[in-house]
Formats: sequence, structure tokens, C-alpha cells
Amino acid sequence: MNNFFCGILRRRRSLSRPGALAAALWYLAAAGAGAQEAAPVRPELRWSGSLDKGGILEDRVEFRLHGSRPGLTFRAQALDRRPAASWGQFTESFGEGPAADRRITQPGLGIYHGPTGSRVLYGVLDQGGLAARARNIWIRGAPHVESHGPSSADLKTVPSASAKAQGYAYLGSPWVAAGRGGVRFFASCALEIEEGFPLVTAGTDVRFDGGGLLRLEGLYTRRTLGERTSSTWFNPKPALPERDTRLMGGSLAFHLPAFGFAADLVESETFAFGRALYGNLAFRFGDKPWRFSLALDGAGSRFVDSAGGVPGSGFRSALRLERRGRRSSLLRIDALFRGPGPEDMSALAESFDRTSLDLYCRLPVSQAPLALSRFSLGAARDGRKADGALDSAAFMAALKLGPLDGVSEGGLTWRVGTCESRRWSQSLSWTFRKAGRVSAAALASTRSPGTPRPFTLGVKLKAGYEHTSEKGSVWDTALSAAIQGRRSRLAVQVSSPEFPRQWEYSLSWRLQW
Repeated sequence: MNNFFCGILRRRRSLSRPGALAAALWYLAAAGAGAQEAAPVRPELRWSGSLDKGGILEDRVEFRLHGSRPGLTFRAQALDRRPAASWGQFTESFGEGPAADRRITQPGLGIYHGPTGSRVLYGVLDQGGLAARARNIWIRGAPHVESHGPSSADLKTVPSASAKAQGYAYLGSPWVAAGRGGVRFFASCALEIEEGFPLVTAGTDVRFDGGGLLRLEGLYTRRTLGERTSSTWFNPKPALPERDTRLMGGSLAFHLPAFGFAADLVESETFAFGRALYGNLAFRFGDKPWRFSLALDGAGSRFVDSAGGVPGSGFRSALRLERRGRRSSLLRIDALFRGPGPEDMSALAESFDRTSLDLYCRLPVSQAPLALSRFSLGAARDGRKADGALDSAAFMAALKLGPLDGVSEGGLTWRVGTCESRRWSQSLSWTFRKAGRVSAAALASTRSPGTPRPFTLGVKLKAGYEHTSEKGSVWDTALSAAIQGRRSRLAVQVSSPEFPRQWEYSLSWRLQW
């Protein structure tokens, strides 16, 4: 840059004085910006929170200290949730009483290394990777290839009433060149204060020429499960004493631009309870514009997950067909089949007692004054009840008229008799949720003196109508306004879920220094 500037000054005869002055000013500004970016330490302070409709006050204060040279970042945060529906509850939450029992305060600390992703954390964590996929298996979505991410963890940004604080360490190596590709290694360790043995994962990533990636990962942990009591005589879950459990497993993932494969296999062994497996398998064919995905997973009845819970036996298969087109258009078809699992593989098709089929379409962005922006259709059947299957159907359509967005949603639920009777039951419930909801947005910008960017003021008005077979007709309205700057945002919302009998208020804010 200095040589370039000197060359410009040597040719000052061919430049006018205003041009030379502009070049000098530009050089000084660039040098100042470079010096600012190369600052060894840069502090950052954030404060965000909300007062929701239920009268719960949430606060999050976070401080970060960035170091440019070693690439380290220090992070400290505090999460707080307490009732604030009335002044008495708010003041009581600082002392003792029913409101104080609902108070949650969770600190968090972390040190991050940006180039390798290494980190040391303490607090309530949000985990991903193999350990997360082996926890709450039936609550999570189908394990497609896109869901098989590497092991990772970070501090939660919202308070959690059930999660406990953990210590966590993740060590990742930089990429080492190997031929035309590269390889790196990583390992992590998570430990709860009450537990005596951590959850350990380790693996490697291998990158090939042409965009291929191979990931191998392993997991091991053991813990002591608490005593489980039974409050009724005929409880299907009997009382159990404290018992030790062990969990170990592995993961394999292979990615190419037009093909993907991933699989997990985890085994649990619990004293006086038994051994069981959980496994999943996923394939992906194609990328753009067409992509087809298949996912399968199943678990035994005595499988104990990474959180110490027993999710129960089951088998699930999922199909997905996607087409990604121009101007952000998307067509996606999802089919899901789930059941308790077959005793014989020849009866696999008869073992599914829950099925669903969903279609979602997002049309290309259109400049027409009136256009259909997106729509979805869905159908599901739940056949677990002995008196007949419960069927449901739903739809959604969104129209755009200039600055207005209209969304209409509806649903229908009915019960079909058993296969022997072949009769429709008399119970029929239906609903049209938020049918005819209209959203209008008005944006206004104003430039404040001495600020490089303007503040933006946005106002939204929503009006909806809902009719169900049980409640009848209900109007739903909401008015929200938000003012946003470069480092701040303040939003207020007034809504009426049952207009005009019920009113709710909410407030949210975000400040950054």
C-alpha cells in the first residue's frame, strides 16, 4: 500500500490537486481502518431481554473480550428468568415464596479459539452431534443426512428450568494438508458436577479433493441413574433402585456434492435393566435442483439415552423429496412412518401405526401486485387407539398483495372405526386457524445527526379469524412496533387472542456496546 501511494505522488504532475488530496485522505482512512481492525483487544457488551405475555421477565447480559492476535475470545454471561406479572411477584422473586421458586438464574463462562473451534465452557449447554442425536430420539426429527453434524456445544442463550450446569472442553486441531485434501482431529469432554464420569467424544475429519468429506466419531460415558418410584399399583413402569448405566457408540458420515451417507450406532447397558441398541441410517442422492433423502432409525425397549432417560422402543422411516429452483423457490415432500417395531421383518409394513404426509411449496419471488407466495398441505393418521384411527388434515396458503401478507390456515380431525366395524365414528372436530390473517408492514427511516446509519421504525398490524367446532368464531389481532438502530432494538406488541375480551402485552429489547 505504501509503494502504491508513493507511486501516485511521483505522478503528481498528471494529477490535479483535488485528486492528490483525495488519494491522500483515502490512504489515511484505510490505514486508520487497518489499525482499528488490528487492535489487540476489543471488548463487547450485550444486554437483551423480554417481558412476555405471561408476565415472565427474561434478561441476558453478556460480555465478550476478543483478542485478534491469538484468536481467543473470553465470554461471560448471566441468564435470569423471574415472574413479573405484578410488582408484588417481582419483588418477592428476590426473596422467598412461591414467586422465588419460579426464579431461574444461570451464569456461564467460556473461552474460545476461533481458528480451531476449541473452547472451554461452564454453564448450561446446548449440545449437538452424536451425543445430542442419542438423546430424546423420538422427540427429535427424522435423522436425515443434514442432521448428522459434528460434535459441538455452546452456552444456552435462554434460561432452562430442567438443564443442569456442566463443564465442557473441546479441542480441535487445525487442518493438516494431506495430498490435495486435509485432515483434522477433535475431542470433547462434558461433565456434570453431580456425575463422576464425563461424556467423552473423539473423532476425525478427512477432506478429499473434489469436495468430499469423511467423518468418524466415537462416544463413551457412564453414569448412575437415580431411584425411580411407582405411585400406583398397576404402573407399567415399575419402581427401580439406583443403578449404573454405560453408553458407547460410533458415527460415520460421508459427503459428496451429489451423494451423502450417515449412520449412528449406540449401545446402552444398565444394571438390572439390560442392554439395548439405537441406530440410524440415512442416504442423500442429488443436490440441485433435485434431492432425495431416506432416513431410518430404531431403538430397543431398554435403551437408555445420553441424558439417562428411557425413550422406549420404536422404528421410524422418513422420505424426503426436494426441488430447489430459481429465485428462492422450493418444493418439498415429506413422508413419515413410525411404529413400535416389527417382531419379524416380513411384517414391517403392518407395524407402522403412525403416518404423515406433508407437502410444502415456496413459489419464486414475484413482482406482481397479487401473488401466491407459499402453501402447504398435510395429512396424518394415528392408529394407536383401540377404538379406531385418528385422522387429521391441514392446509396453509399465503398471498401477497403489495406490502400486505395474508395467511390462511385450516385443519380437520376425525376418527375412523376399527377395521372390523368399518364405520365412521360420530365425533368430528374441525377448525380453521387464523383464516384470513392479514399482515401489513409500514417502514420508515430517519437519519439521526452524528450517526453513520439511520434508525428504522417498523409497524405491523395482524388481524386473524379462527372458527372451531367447539369454540365457534374468535377474532385474533396484534399490533407491533419496533425501532432498530445499528446496535440497538426495541419492540412492543399488543395482541388480543380473543378480541375484544382478552388483551396481552409484550416487550423486548437488545442493546450492544
